[in-house]
Amino acid sequence: MNKLKKILIAAFVAVSASAMADNDRIITFEQLPKAAQEFLNQHFAGVKISYAVQDDDRDYEVYLENGIAVDFYPDGEWDSVDGHRQAIPTTFINPKIVDYVKTKYPGTQIVEIDRNRRKFEVQLSNGLELDFGRDGTFWRVDYDD
Repeated sequence: MNKLKKILIAAFVAVSASAMADNDRIITFEQLPKAAQEFLNQHFAGVKISYAVQDDDRDYEVYLENGIAVDFYPDGEWDSVDGHRQAIPTTFINPKIVDYVKTKYPGTQIVEIDRNRRKFEVQLSNGLELDFGRDGTFWRVDYDD
């Protein structure tokens, strides 16, 4: 057990060190923008934060104890949610996207979602990546890796 504990501590230190690259800094939940706090409280209620980082670009990265990572823009709006191969909540995802995945890929779950000005990129538990327009309209299966 001591060996496992040492490995976990070493892994945490390594992750923390990489998170602190450049001028990144560890922050508290209260230092997150109000919109980010509300998003976490609404969609990840009861899940504790392992730590949060503000980077040089004033973006925020929040790492939750359940292994999910949430990135936020400087204004506190979510940018991406990464479940690291586990299902993420879908309560914040456009219902058209959620319905499309349930209909076309039953038995799969959304494990990651990224958004930008043009589209949403959705990663499924079966490894497929789907692209959707900002209105939730399906565009294509993305085979690029």
